[in-house]
Amino acid sequence: MADEITRAEMNVRENWPIYDTIQIRNDAKEKEGYSSFQALAAIDEVPFFDQRKSDVGIAYTNRDSNEALEFVYNLKKIGVAFRPHLARTPSVETELGVIVGADNPISSALFFHLMDHCGAVLKIREDNKLISTIPLMPEGGGISGFMQNPGWPVVGANNGWPDERNGYWFSGEGIAIPRGATFNVRLRFSTYAKRLLSSLIGPPQYLLNLDPGSVPPPADVKVPACALIRVALSGWRGVQQRGELHY
Repeated sequence: MADEITRAEMNVRENWPIYDTIQIRNDAKEKEGYSSFQALAAIDEVPFFDQRKSDVGIAYTNRDSNEALEFVYNLKKIGVAFRPHLARTPSVETELGVIVGADNPISSALFFHLMDHCGAVLKIREDNKLISTIPLMPEGGGISGFMQNPGWPVVGANNGWPDERNGYWFSGEGIAIPRGATFNVRLRFSTYAKRLLSSLIGPPQYLLNLDPGSVPPPADVKVPACALIRVALSGWRGVQQRGELHY
């Protein structure tokens, strides 16, 4: 009988992002985020990677588990993005009437700049692998630029230039995380940031009326404005090959 040739089981490497997002809007459910800036200000630590895509959808996370990693992961980069809602301006309010409810005209800008007063802790199992202020952790994605529609400013603000090479990169081969390991990221706002957040009203609502000249006029539709905070990890995962399952 010929000697059997054995070899160690091997995983296939696949580039794989892991991301999680909280929403700040007035109808946000518990698993989605927070109902207001004031509700966010009341939290001492804002947790990430405790949601599942079956709960909130793949626009906000791609996690199948809210506890441990489902696969071997090699973490190379981490980034954080603050996405403010669109603040109203006097021209928007009087000409288009598309934002209703109490709001501060510069609340979007104030929310975006809160990242200068916010830190993050990356914890894998029992170890803090990174403690950093948010501006040192650019996401490396998103939009950039400025568009002006009659009275309707749209600003593409980012934590760093939207280039996938931007971010906080871990040295060497990165951080090897075994399958089944627990991990999380927690944001901590400074006392000043929490004081500012607790003073912001909103995000408000968009008031949509597609055909105000029709007879009879259609009913107004109100849709909540939404601000976002997203944490994204970049790296590769190890996937077991068919016929070579191992533990």
